[in-house]
Parts: sequence; structure tokens; C-alpha cells
Amino acid sequence: MTLAQAVKTAQHALAHLANPAAEALSLVLQSQNFDRVEWMLRPDQALPDPMRFHGWLERRITGESLAVIRGYADFMDYRLAVGPGVLVPRPDTETFSQVTLAPGPTLDLGCGSGAIARWVQDQDLGIVIALDYALMALSYARRNLPLSVGVVRGNWARCIADSCIANVLANPPYIDRDEPELAGDGVRCEPLSALVAADQGLSDIKMIAQQACRILQPGGWLWIEHGYQQAPAVQGYLTQLGFAEVQSLTDLLQHPRITGGQWNG
Repeated sequence: MTLAQAVKTAQHALAHLANPAAEALSLVLQSQNFDRVEWMLRPDQALPDPMRFHGWLERRITGESLAVIRGYADFMDYRLAVGPGVLVPRPDTETFSQVTLAPGPTLDLGCGSGAIARWVQDQDLGIVIALDYALMALSYARRNLPLSVGVVRGNWARCIADSCIANVLANPPYIDRDEPELAGDGVRCEPLSALVAADQGLSDIKMIAQQACRILQPGGWLWIEHGYQQAPAVQGYLTQLGFAEVQSLTDLLQHPRITGGQWNG
């Protein structure tokens, strides 16, 4: 089988996806460690590793994302290890690069693969802690983060002492269980515990906001990712709890994606 034949085979098998041509080409090139220039110059070259191609294609047909299959995802300027059992970082989460942070200890709450903590570490604000309850997620976070970042298992912030954190950043589950996107490509193979929350997707957001009131130092910041339609509810809840400077930041599509506020005790 040649590269061109493999692309045609993959495109036919992935016809149910939104852009099967692009999906097929990416799968073939990445599974065979080819770049687009090599593909254009030598489309009739035999596949170096046909078994790998067929294995990747079978997994992609079942709904696993290409990031999970290949074992890494790009986030901001970082390449992070990912795989089954951990949420793949999304471009939406890169909106955290816009947040205001105070100097001092920063907590990535529900860290998953450690994407947010990896970025915070480079801001040189002080101690960084990455916390999650899922052992699989923590195994990836430890691989992705420098040893200077503390990787901790905990049920949200219950294990964190009072008034000791300068910044809390969180990308919690915020999708309602009845949302059709849970059956979408890639998403249906990711851990539901990292995606779904009760109370129309707001239960974990509310829990984090409540705990942040206890663990934040005066002047510290809380920032939470959410669905774009949830911004008014999150703003209202943070205001109700006593946060100041409550605001929402927009993602690349100009959807309100992260809401935060400053805690003054």
C-alpha cells in the first residue's frame, strides 16, 4: 500500500467525520512520521509501517481523537503527553493566557494533563501545585510538569489549607449530562468525570468557587473555564460570594470562556 492509497482508504473509512480528507491525511502522515512536503513529493512511496497505519485507523474509527492515539497534544507552546483516561487540552483553554495573576502560590485545580500548571510555571510567580483526583490524569501531569511543580491528589481543594493560595485556576467539568456534544467525535472516548457536572453543568464550578473563598489570600484571583452560555450564571455566582472585579474573557471565537474575580476576604 502506498501513501496515496492509505489516504484514500482512511478517507473512505472516516467519511462520517466533518472533514474526512484532512483527517485521513493527518492520520497517514503522523502514523508514518511523514511531513506534507514528503507526501507531495512521494505520494506513491510504500507505507513504511502498514500495521501502525491500520491500528491507528481502527482506533480513529471508534472515536478516539488523533491526539490520544499518537500520545501527545499541543497546548500553547508546549507538547503534552496525553492518552486514554485524561482530557485532551483544547484551544479554548489557552484563554488562560489572558488572566490576571497575583504573585504567590498558584493552584491548578483539576489539573488533568497539567496544561494550565505548565503555563503558570513559566510565569515565575512562585510555587505551583497541580491537583486532581483521577490517578490516570495525575500520571500524565507528572510526565508533563517539571519536578518543581507539586502534583497532588485531592478532591477539589479540600486538602488545601486556609488563606494560603494566591491564584486558583480551574477547568472543571461543566457539560450537562444531556448535552449531545458528549456523543461527538473524540469526546465520547474521554473520561466523563472530566466533562460532566450536575446542576446544568454548574455544580463543580460552584464547589470550586466556594472553596476558593476559603483558600485564597486577600487580593488573590480565581479563574474558572466554563461553557460560553454559562458566563452570566458564573459571574452572578462569584459576585454573590463576594468576589470583586468579576469579568469574563473570550476565546478565539469571541465566546466568553473564562470567568474570574479577585478575593478580598
